[in-house]
Amino acid sequence: VACDESSARDARGSSAKGGRVSDRRCRRTATMAHYRFDNLLGAPYRGGNLCVRGTKLLTSIGNRVTEVDLTLSSCATLPSENLTEIQCVAVSPSGSHMISFDTDGRAILVNLRKRVVLHHMNFKAKVFACEFSPCGRSFAVCAGKTIQIWATPTMLKEFAPFRLLRQYGGMYDDATCVGWSADSRWVIVGSKDLTARVYSANHVEGYAPPTLAGHREPLVHVAFAGDNGDACFTVSKDGAVFEWRLEEADEDQGPGGGDSARRKNKSLAKVKTKRWRMCGKHFFHQPAKLTCADYHRATGLLCAGFGHGVFTMHRLAPDSFEHVQTLSVSQEKVSACAFDETGDWIALGCARLGQLVVWEWQSEAYVYKQQGHYFDVNACAYAPDGSMLATAADDHKVKVWSATTGSCFVTFAEHAAPVSAVAFLPTGHALLSASLDGTVRAFDLMRYRNFRVLTSPDPSQFVSLAVDPTGEIVCAGKPRSEATTSEKRKATPLFSFLAPRTV
Repeated sequence: VACDESSARDARGSSAKGGRVSDRRCRRTATMAHYRFDNLLGAPYRGGNLCVRGTKLLTSIGNRVTEVDLTLSSCATLPSENLTEIQCVAVSPSGSHMISFDTDGRAILVNLRKRVVLHHMNFKAKVFACEFSPCGRSFAVCAGKTIQIWATPTMLKEFAPFRLLRQYGGMYDDATCVGWSADSRWVIVGSKDLTARVYSANHVEGYAPPTLAGHREPLVHVAFAGDNGDACFTVSKDGAVFEWRLEEADEDQGPGGGDSARRKNKSLAKVKTKRWRMCGKHFFHQPAKLTCADYHRATGLLCAGFGHGVFTMHRLAPDSFEHVQTLSVSQEKVSACAFDETGDWIALGCARLGQLVVWEWQSEAYVYKQQGHYFDVNACAYAPDGSMLATAADDHKVKVWSATTGSCFVTFAEHAAPVSAVAFLPTGHALLSASLDGTVRAFDLMRYRNFRVLTSPDPSQFVSLAVDPTGEIVCAGKPRSEATTSEKRKATPLFSFLAPRTV
């Protein structure tokens, strides 16, 4: 065990009383240090945004962040945790840093490679969105009605690692989304006041941030198109996509004070300036509200999720809005969506169902698909060899999870009422579950089927379950409140059955 033997020897070499105290402290410390948090199962996704870097997918579950390996179909929860539920997560382009914000505006900066917390920071406002610049040297934070640009902290120990570079206001409501240009010089911010504004990441003398207006509902997503930062798209909740371009325009300038000829002719000088103009309007024409969107700059693809569980893909081009694909993933709203770096995979999350899906749109196949329990988990049980973990919940389902990968590989939905107890047979080839519907069901873990249904002579709701060491007798118990005085003396219903033999 994790006990320091050298310290124990030194303690024994001292006085007898002091040695005994040191031994007890050593054993207590060794026992406590032996337990550590390893993984979080049962909820692949519970809200917030999604981040995909390479083959890694980061999703927030409560106040923790889970990292999913899409090539191995395994997941591991990071040891760091926020104080409250996580609102949004951002990952640097290199994949070395991650910053997570909770609902109170407190943030932690984590080294993803070593999985250690580097710094803490309180932004003192609710953060709706955060995104690193393409160069990775800074990140933008939508904190309340302001947009803040911070320098990315380094790996060195500093007294004040977070350094504020720019802070802009001017919005009449909370900022909801942010996007960077490809050269990391410009930032576009969408707000609940139905407008978008373009700010400069660096100081520009005499620059006034333009306001892009025209939407009828709050903005959900904003993004720059191209590599020059002269085109952008804004997406609102009503399913409207506006295309904006930075074009040259002639601005009238009044005559100079010393030019008498201009005053006589009343002529105006023309000065060429650049202004943002709306070049096109596109609509999704879906019966539900738009809930999330993501734009991939390299491929020009726009993915949008809606409130009725449908997501669509369109290819955006100048004066073009080409439909690519439409798919329904659930009956609840799509809470978040995100492209990977190549644009081949799309990560989709449904917070209400606890569902996480990674879709490859070219081959129309699932890369990763997981869903947790819809209601509370009532019981869990380990397999005899420790390789599997079974959970029973109020959603009438029994799920079996792999202890190694942390993924659910089979779900049994044969019960008609909440499942109250689960137990494995000693051989580990079958699983038993007791439910409030009055049945005890046996599931074959080799063929993934329900091969036996056990009931008692008197209909009753079962809340407990036990199996004898031979695996041939099952004991199920019902609530104490249901038993009468005469029934208390009777034995609990017993079921005898033979477990399926494997060939």
